[in-house]
Amino acid sequence: MQNTWEKAFFRFGGNDSAEAAAEMLGKVRRFQYGISTSESSGESAHVIRAAPQSSQSASGNVGQSWSEREDYRVSVDKLAGLPIGEAILTIGARTYHVVTPLLRTPIDTLEADDPRRASYVFSPMRHPTRVPDGEQGLHFGQRYADFMAG
Repeated sequence: MQNTWEKAFFRFGGNDSAEAAAEMLGKVRRFQYGISTSESSGESAHVIRAAPQSSQSASGNVGQSWSEREDYRVSVDKLAGLPIGEAILTIGARTYHVVTPLLRTPIDTLEADDPRRASYVFSPMRHPTRVPDGEQGLHFGQRYADFMAG
């Protein structure tokens, strides 16, 4: 379903959207190591005998275990609870939790009815799109089959 190497996931409106995003991010196998110890000791004496004979015992046990489980790379709860300005970014096999900055311009500090707002003019930036003389483009449109997987 996906065909992009980089994905950015921002705040979600509902839990079902977060679950779909967690499915897109994929799952990973996680290993968990556990160790447990136990000790016991006992002492007893026979009541019938008058001699101070008794028996003693002690035992100990150490157990180790490894378990493997498959979890989402990013949990559904973490995706659903992303605050404004934070995102989950995936680039290939790597996953990042990033905070995006809030960019403010001087016009953002002025009230809506402030007459100085009219003096701020924003225009789109224009970048050259022409290939310089003597150079060739990469012609991706004609060579798309070279980059298709499968």
